[in-house]
Amino acid sequence: MAETVTIDLSSHIDAFLKLTAEWWEENSKFVVIRGATKKDADKFALRLDLDKRAFLDHVDNERTDKLVQSQAKAISELVWSERLKRINEHVALEHPSFKMG
Repeated sequence: MAETVTIDLSSHIDAFLKLTAEWWEENSKFVVIRGATKKDADKFALRLDLDKRAFLDHVDNERTDKLVQSQAKAISELVWSERLKRINEHVALEHPSFKMG
């Protein structure tokens, strides 16, 4: 079974009290974004299509939904960036010239 990867994005976008992205397959174009806004603390969990940079779901609270939807592109870019970092770290660890200690 694939491991769940969860990354914390809270410090990157000020409007969110909590914001995480999670996925199970490294090459999946879909991730789950979980969070809560600072303004009304509404919690949400939405599927994000990284290729389209768009959420596939909506939050019930219209104000929260508008905020979350407006950040889809920025969140997508953050997720892509974090995934690239993870890939580069993995490659560096496997490279023969990488020495520990």
